[in-house]
Amino acid sequence: IKPFDPHHVIHIKQTFSKLTKWSFEKEYRTHKFWPTKATVDDRCVKINSEAFVVLIFGEKTRPDIIKRLSGFAKNINSAIKFKMASKSSGAVTLSEFNPI
Repeated sequence: IKPFDPHHVIHIKQTFSKLTKWSFEKEYRTHKFWPTKATVDDRCVKINSEAFVVLIFGEKTRPDIIKRLSGFAKNINSAIKFKMASKSSGAVTLSEFNPI
């Protein structure tokens, strides 16, 4: 994104591209379009519980957020794994942990 990019170009770049430094992430992005204003129900996307395999927290994630999100995740898929990301000397390390 460049300082003087038009708003629509910034939106497209933010939505449909990813910096190479995040290429290690395996993610799925959804994007929907509506011909009219979308409701909250319209914006809800149903995803099968089996899709939630691993939840990765950043090392700066607050403990209360970890507790809350991991509780939600366990309710969705009791077999979900949890990992903590940490960065040292420019390398990202993922360690399994049990937040509950």
